[in-house]
Amino acid sequence: MRKEEFDFRVRLLLPQVSETALEGYTQLAEDPEVEETMGRSTFYDSLYVDLALVKRDHGEAIATDLFNYAETYTFNPFELRGAARLIADGWKIPEIANHMIEHGGEEPFCEYTPEEEMESEALLWLFQNKAKTFGDLCLPDPPPQEQSMEMG
Repeated sequence: MRKEEFDFRVRLLLPQVSETALEGYTQLAEDPEVEETMGRSTFYDSLYVDLALVKRDHGEAIATDLFNYAETYTFNPFELRGAARLIADGWKIPEIANHMIEHGGEEPFCEYTPEEEMESEALLWLFQNKAKTFGDLCLPDPPPQEQSMEMG
């Protein structure tokens, strides 16, 4: 999806997202490394699907807090579910971000489990192929007239 659609959809999914966090994710999507490895459109799709999975598994507050932390540190889509698990285990978001900054890719820290990766990839494929159902995952589909007004 394009940036405008992502912004619109993420506001439906997580109504309390901040403009600053949206801008942080826009900057990450425009990073040449992201463009080279997955492309902007797939980045936005993946981020949206993984945010929806975090919301389903850990609640709207944790999903919103992780997204809004982009004002300070921007998590990659594949890190969101692991970060949410760590929060459920008692970690604070700044602790997770600091660990990521200090240790980078030295060790798997908050990446997908194999099961999460399979589920995320399957749901991403369904989303990108315009499936109407996503199992127990609720992905709100904006009414066409609202989306076109927002994007136009």
